[in-house]
Amino acid sequence: KANVRPDVVTYNTVLDGWLRGSTIENALCAEELLDSMERGERTVKPDIISFNLVIGAWAKAGEETSRQQQQRQGSNRRSSGVSHINSNGGINTAERAEEILHRMDVAGVQPDTISFNSCISAWSKSGRGTEAADRAEALLLAMEELHKRGKKKGKKSNTRVHPDAITYSAVINAIAQSGDRDAPFRAEAVLARMETMAVFKRSTAKPNTYTYNGILNCWAKSASDISEAAQKADDILSRMEEGGHNMPAPDLVSYCTVVNAWSRSSHPDKATRARQVLDRMMTMTKSISLDRNGSNAARYVRNAHNMVLSCCAYTPREAHRQSREAARQIAIQTYEDIHSQSSPVQPDDATYSNFLLVC
Repeated sequence: KANVRPDVVTYNTVLDGWLRGSTIENALCAEELLDSMERGERTVKPDIISFNLVIGAWAKAGEETSRQQQQRQGSNRRSSGVSHINSNGGINTAERAEEILHRMDVAGVQPDTISFNSCISAWSKSGRGTEAADRAEALLLAMEELHKRGKKKGKKSNTRVHPDAITYSAVINAIAQSGDRDAPFRAEAVLARMETMAVFKRSTAKPNTYTYNGILNCWAKSASDISEAAQKADDILSRMEEGGHNMPAPDLVSYCTVVNAWSRSSHPDKATRARQVLDRMMTMTKSISLDRNGSNAARYVRNAHNMVLSCCAYTPREAHRQSREAARQIAIQTYEDIHSQSSPVQPDDATYSNFLLVC
């Protein structure tokens, strides 16, 4: 028999397998293997790829846990009162990911952009509100400081870390998910730092559509608390459509998010404003091939129609009579549009329930 011994690539392949499992159990197995490598129980020591794979395993486990929890809440609204109970046995997956990041220094392995981005992503998808936003932004600040030091190229400098578009977008997403009243202003401050770096420091961290969708989401989630939030989101969308000053073009998520902002607002003409955004969205879809039977694009378009119907149903009672009548007409038009043969999407239960609320 050949004397074949596993090397670090062998162990990293196993770690990659645990990462792909996307469960708490797989993340625990990945960390256990990393622990044994650090203790010298294996034939090799872990490298940067080893650590990044374990951080990624915890990030994916947290994302999957959060997704399953949201699905359970959506299927049974009555259980929403226990939404903060951890379904992962009390394990804070994002915290575990960050612990692995800090262990890299102890092991003499310098983290890189992927290491930090995976941790920030773990926090942004953890569902831990303000804590997640605070930790994500703290990691961004650490990256910016390391990047600044790395440019000096001293003996202890880390030249592997430089915040990119993924970094800033994930931090903005974490802030959006926090639900804090000041989330839009905090997110726009992060965007301003990103834009400053891109313009004056020749950074590759240029805002993209995903970045701006995070900003739109912040305003949408604040629309019920901040009177001008929906208008702010609509104004940003308009700037994206115009495309000036290197603004990225909007996608279906952008439009759907702004419709959502109007649906959450208490503006008396929310139905009219939401329908206007929907019309702009439908103009955009003419250049997109939509699968009527359930593609992601089709779901966004259907959701936008349903939210317009919701705007009509929940037009404030104190709104002027003309606004309420306009909402009723918009509801009829939107209902007929989604049922027409030329419609790129099909109605669902929400379509009918929202329309019935208008009647």
